[in-house]
Amino acid sequence: MTKQQQHEKTLLDFIQKHKIMEWSHLSWKLIGISRTTAYDYKLNESDTIKAAFEQNRSEAVNYMLQKWIKSDNATLQVAAMKICGDEAIRAKLTQQQQHITTDEQLTQINITFPDNFKRLPSTESDINLERSK
Repeated sequence: MTKQQQHEKTLLDFIQKHKIMEWSHLSWKLIGISRTTAYDYKLNESDTIKAAFEQNRSEAVNYMLQKWIKSDNATLQVAAMKICGDEAIRAKLTQQQQHITTDEQLTQINITFPDNFKRLPSTESDINLERSK
């Protein structure tokens, strides 16, 4: 077994034992290898390690969703339904909804200003021009 394989196995065992979900959550002092060593061996690019992270994330999400659904807490049940439900269910559960429709007809609006109308500066260069006057 090569050094890289040994380090990968050590890292995988730690990830699975402690249910780590992201690279940034790793506690390098507890693992027994340094972050530099892991990067030197390109363990951050390992598909096996990425799969272990994904497996832990997936298990955590499923666990929490099941717990929320079984809960007596209505807020957790609604949150679970928003995650699990389709667009129609989410729309029914959401308190704020915006439905925007257009008839695709553009209307031209002409605005005329009086001759003594003073335009407000709209950009930094306009503001600088105003100050220099």
